[in-house]
Amino acid sequence: MVLRHDKICCTTDKSPFKKELLESISDIENSIKLSDENITKSQNEINELNSKIKIFYENRENWNKKMNFINEKERLSKMKIEIPEKPEEISITSYSAEKANVIAELNKIKKYKDMQNRYNGFWKNKREYNVLNFIVKSLDIKGPVVSDFIRTLVEPIEDVCNERATVLKTGMKVKLLVKDGLTMLFQLGELKPFLPYTSLSAGEKILAIVLMTDLVNLFSGSGFLIIDDTDHLDEDSFEVLLKFVTDQDIQEQYDNIIISSVNHSDIVNKIKNYDVDHIEM
Repeated sequence: MVLRHDKICCTTDKSPFKKELLESISDIENSIKLSDENITKSQNEINELNSKIKIFYENRENWNKKMNFINEKERLSKMKIEIPEKPEEISITSYSAEKANVIAELNKIKKYKDMQNRYNGFWKNKREYNVLNFIVKSLDIKGPVVSDFIRTLVEPIEDVCNERATVLKTGMKVKLLVKDGLTMLFQLGELKPFLPYTSLSAGEKILAIVLMTDLVNLFSGSGFLIIDDTDHLDEDSFEVLLKFVTDQDIQEQYDNIIISSVNHSDIVNKIKNYDVDHIEM
């Protein structure tokens, strides 16, 4: 034994022991290999036995079924077959004709009840129709209920129209007639007759439209006055309209006044003479 650099080293030759150890390891490995082979062989034998057991149980079940079948066959073969005696012949009476007559009578009764229900239903619907028809005619725009309702309100509405016509300086007077609904007539001048809208000139129609629109705005609380359909106005009539909407008293009645017209040169030239906003689209 030698001491080197503070370490103890063994110098004895152990080669014989190494060879012995290697042989032992080899024997152990061979033993393990043999054991694995035996295990594999045993497992294969177990699998083969399991297959044979399964086949055995299947064959036993089939054998039991076969024996049950044989026993049942023997039991049935021992049974005596008894054939009953032939019954006595009986005569069958046909009731086809009577059945047809009964069905025909039942159909007549059914039809009678159906017609009776329809008859009763007709008179019930007739009464309902008369009541509903009376209500519809009464509530028609030309009926008595609506006419009486309009007559009740026509005088106050007419007064409001004429008050607004004075405020708006239209120079018009309005009359409302309850005939086939509600008809509005317009008078331009004390000595002139009351005329329907269709008989007014282009300029007068504009003032009538303004007055009717103002009446709607008054009841709805709207502060907008929108005047459309001015294409048919000539230059002079359009200027009358411009004078009307640019009047200070008229402008105080509305938040905004909008006039829609075509972009004709004569109309544009007239607009330039008044203090209004001109928007082309």
